[in-house]
Amino acid sequence: LSVVASSARIKTDSTGVIPKIAMLNGSLAPAALSWRVGTRYRMRFINMTTGMPGLRFEIVENDKPVQWRPLAKDGADLPVARQTMQAARQRLTIGETADVEIAPEHVGDQRLLARLNDGTVVATMQVHVSAARIGSP
Repeated sequence: LSVVASSARIKTDSTGVIPKIAMLNGSLAPAALSWRVGTRYRMRFINMTTGMPGLRFEIVENDKPVQWRPLAKDGADLPVARQTMQAARQRLTIGETADVEIAPEHVGDQRLLARLNDGTVVATMQVHVSAARIGSP
């Protein structure tokens, strides 16, 4: 699953300011992701914006980051020693990619956020986690 942040062509507001907003996978209102408890998901984050260096991707539940495992940076696998569980936050500059693996641990709703350096949220995607299928790990 790839999540691509790109710049949105937004008109200036009444004061002439261009609002900071990004699209995820080409949409200002991307469809929610549906995950299952215990299933591992590999995600690739890509910062393809034109003016948002240092964009930070994160996945939160109740405003606290969940855990994921970084796997690769710009298409190259990370050394095994760096593939350890950590808070689900990844900063990417323009043109960078990062691959991570996440396995939700319990049912609930999470949010994938894209934030600017100052913490402003510029894009959101809902993540719905449901129970594992009967007979699945």
